[in-house]
Amino acid sequence: MSDDSKRTGWGWPILLGLLAGVVAYGISVLVVSGYAFGLAFRAKGAPDQGLIRQFATHWAPWITNIACLGLTGLFAWRLGKRRGALAPSSGVILGGAAGLFILASALIFRHSVGPRGLIVAALLVVLGWLGARVGGSLQKDGQGL
Repeated sequence: MSDDSKRTGWGWPILLGLLAGVVAYGISVLVVSGYAFGLAFRAKGAPDQGLIRQFATHWAPWITNIACLGLTGLFAWRLGKRRGALAPSSGVILGGAAGLFILASALIFRHSVGPRGLIVAALLVVLGWLGARVGGSLQKDGQGL
């Protein structure tokens, strides 16, 4: 496989978009687990499951969405530095894959997609495009890290 065919493929942007969603869920799980651990430590025993459920219900979607937005921007920026002229389209693909992951997980876990999910999915696409464009422009200017 030539270097050009590797650079134009959709595989990496899709994989990175899905990775952003999976890692965002992992971060959310770690935060909720840390909260549960803190409750258990204070109680010196089994924590209150109701408090954990309430915390997870309220904060986990926000943590997941914010983490996914940040990771998508970071991954798109890094991808843009490597893609050159293809950076904006690669960023849109990356953001679209992350957005579809977030929407699919909302359907699976909550059985509905609300306005927040649609807004986050749209922001992921825009952030993917913007991050890749900024990364691509840094690469053109010779300022790449």
